[in-house]
Amino acid sequence: MKLFMISILLVLSFSSLSQCEESSRGLKFKKYTSLEQAMLEPDSVFYLDLSKAKLKQLPNDVYAFKNLTVLILDRNRLVEIPENIGNLRCLKVLSVERNKLEHIDNGIFRLKNLEHLNLSKNEIRVIPSQIGRLSNLISLELWSNIIEEYAPELATLAKLEKLDLLNNQMTIPEQEMVKIFLPNTEIILSPPCNCSFD
Repeated sequence: MKLFMISILLVLSFSSLSQCEESSRGLKFKKYTSLEQAMLEPDSVFYLDLSKAKLKQLPNDVYAFKNLTVLILDRNRLVEIPENIGNLRCLKVLSVERNKLEHIDNGIFRLKNLEHLNLSKNEIRVIPSQIGRLSNLISLELWSNIIEEYAPELATLAKLEKLDLLNNQMTIPEQEMVKIFLPNTEIILSPPCNCSFD
């Protein structure tokens, strides 16, 4: 029974992936910047930019866009990303730059198709072990945070081409550790510091 359930989940996962690719194939995305306008044609929304909208929380209406591929939430006042973000199964690009996030929320790790994640200029302290679930990630931008912990699971991101850690205080051993995790990834770093987080 357990094996049967696993098979069902795998089929659904591949089905979801193919549906996402099929729905976006050959289309030139229209960029929506108004939630009200986007709600008039939710199935046609692939690119939604809600930058500078003074958001303190993510509007529930966003989850109506089942084909959403790009979601930009830069320069808002978000302190968390809800678990329901994981329901946006077609999402490939998520940018939440310049908000007030203190951690990478669990819902983000359910975005199996995610290729580009930008959480720069927040207050994130930890890259957790769940980062390894984002197996399709190509770029990860975390510049200007206050990261103190780097999970070894970074090493499992085989497709990662770019990791931006500029303006995070890191010691030489920390920088060398991250380079060992990701020997084939372009890693952007500031000069190392003589600092301690103890």
